Amino acid sequence: MNKPNHKNSDAELRRRCAMEAVIDTYQTSLLRYAAEMLDNAALAQDVVEGAFRKLFRQWQCNTRVDKRLQSWLFRVVHQDALARIRKVELRRKHSGGHVTFLMPAGSSRSVRVDRSAERVDTGALRDLPMAQHQVVLLRIQQGMNYKEISSVIGSSVGHVGDLLHTAVRKLSGQIRKVEGGTQ
Repeated sequence: MNKPNHKNSDAELRRRCAMEAVIDTYQTSLLRYAAEMLDNAALAQDVVEGAFRKLFRQWQCNTRVDKRLQSWLFRVVHQDALARIRKVELRRKHSGGHVTFLMPAGSSRSVRVDRSAERVDTGALRDLPMAQHQVVLLRIQQGMNYKEISSVIGSSVGHVGDLLHTAVRKLSGQIRKVEGGTQ
């Protein structure tokens, strides 16, 4: 009769606990980011689950839950979401613009552009070029600094600053228009 190997079961238990801690720590912010990028909660769930599966396939006992892990997870989600967006845009292009995966009409979500500012409809964010939209989400919604954002999107810190500056200028102009001011 074989005795259970307690060393292996203890190691597996520690591994599961560590993975659960990673999910608890990052799942909500990853889902929020993916949902904003894709404008579809179900696709966002698929993308985030894929990132966790990828992480756990290569999980090491010494993996630390830190900023590098956060950047890696956001980069994986970012790349998968971009791939899905490109795939849909390619399908839309080849089908005469009839393919959509956006949220149903009437869904109302908004993002805070700054803590004291009025809420800006996500339509204003969606009017921004994709790169600007992404850096605004990572900066405002996820609270990442420029270096962390540059790691996620694979760009220089200076380029991130340029993208954010341009996006904020455009959003400010849109807010002034809505409020009846001059641009």
